[in-house]
Amino acid sequence: MDVTDCWVMLGGLYHAGGTNITASERRILQGMFFTPGYHRQEENTYLANSAEEVLAWAPAVQRAMGFELSSPNIGYVELKPPLQYMRGVEVDIFGDFDPSRETMTVSDKAQVLLVGCGGVGVIAALNLESSGRAAVTAVLRSNYSKVVSEGFHIQSCDHGEIHGWRPSKVVNQIPAPSETEFDYVVMTTKNTPDQPPTAAELIEPAVIPGKTTIVLIQNGLNIQKPFLDKYPNNICLSGVSLIGSHEIAPAVIEHEEADRLIVGAFRNSNLSIEKEDAKAQEFIKMYSDGGKTDCSFTSDVPFHRWRKLVYNACLNPICAITGLDTGRIRLADDTVETLLRPAMKELVAAAKAAGVLLPSGIEDWTINVDPLTMYFQPSMQEDVQKGNLVEFETLVGEPLREGLSRGVPMPTLTFLYHTLKAMQWRLKERRGLITIPEKGDYLKNGY
Repeated sequence: MDVTDCWVMLGGLYHAGGTNITASERRILQGMFFTPGYHRQEENTYLANSAEEVLAWAPAVQRAMGFELSSPNIGYVELKPPLQYMRGVEVDIFGDFDPSRETMTVSDKAQVLLVGCGGVGVIAALNLESSGRAAVTAVLRSNYSKVVSEGFHIQSCDHGEIHGWRPSKVVNQIPAPSETEFDYVVMTTKNTPDQPPTAAELIEPAVIPGKTTIVLIQNGLNIQKPFLDKYPNNICLSGVSLIGSHEIAPAVIEHEEADRLIVGAFRNSNLSIEKEDAKAQEFIKMYSDGGKTDCSFTSDVPFHRWRKLVYNACLNPICAITGLDTGRIRLADDTVETLLRPAMKELVAAAKAAGVLLPSGIEDWTINVDPLTMYFQPSMQEDVQKGNLVEFETLVGEPLREGLSRGVPMPTLTFLYHTLKAMQWRLKERRGLITIPEKGDYLKNGY
């Protein structure tokens, strides 16, 4: 074909254009899709609603109304996913041809160690690999053999359905720098500092002092402190993840709510703010260049962590303790007014005392964030049902201590914390992590 020629290909034909052998340009294939009017909804939601209205909708509503990509890659607007286009996010899906990126080898890419390949971790690994800028080594435990033999089966609202996917490398223990020098260590595990080893101790073999950037895509408050104490010259980044993704069976990931990650730096007095923020921006680019996620920067890490705690320190533990999901907790007589709302008000007061002003009305917004008839079970409730340890120290204990130390009365959260602490003790006993004296034979001894 000559320059300015155009080839129209009917959908029923196979692509037989041959191998693209050009050295410095891409070959563009324009696909045009036509849908009969009777296959469309009567209202054109794309014209009937402004961008501001759409962005204010809940993620589930945005997906239901069609403001997302369809599998495999249908629905781009100006080469951007619809929501990113409306937010004004600069996403260069194709961009100018960059031979260095196209031919980037594993050794040229950022070396990323990712610890914790559950629902959140797998999607994080997939985004990093999709950018073409990172080679991910994933540390697996219970699902290691399954992933080695079959890979991950992923059903994702962002990436479509993927069978047999694996990151660049899969291991079952933390590698040492002698094996690979990691630029980043990304933690997506549950954070249970009451059960050794701590997360900071766990990654020690892989961290190069002063070089490796530590990224904590984990919930809770003050989670950075053990890392800053142990690695005082390493940058530590915060990742607040807003995603619905679960491992519903070994190596089977169900990702039903679009990935949104808010990244910023935990402040380290040994390092410059400029250096920390530049590293955060570098990670954001690496994470989002694949174009299937919304990853943004924040200079106010405490705000986003306290804001998420309104859910995770209140609704999450109350569901875990009562066994009621987020729908039934709202239907259960006066539980919202006597238990849930007081806990949230205490949390908001503690945040204010710590210098973080949360939005007015955040309690009502959080109570109703999950559709009632979804009957959603938060992560802590699921962990209790599965017999897993829960993140009560970082989710409830830390904000409780922050508030009490500043004179904030917090009776509801105090009750929740100590109840969870007792439940954790029971879970540890059942898992053989605590040994207790054997039961005495009191009937035999005459009692």
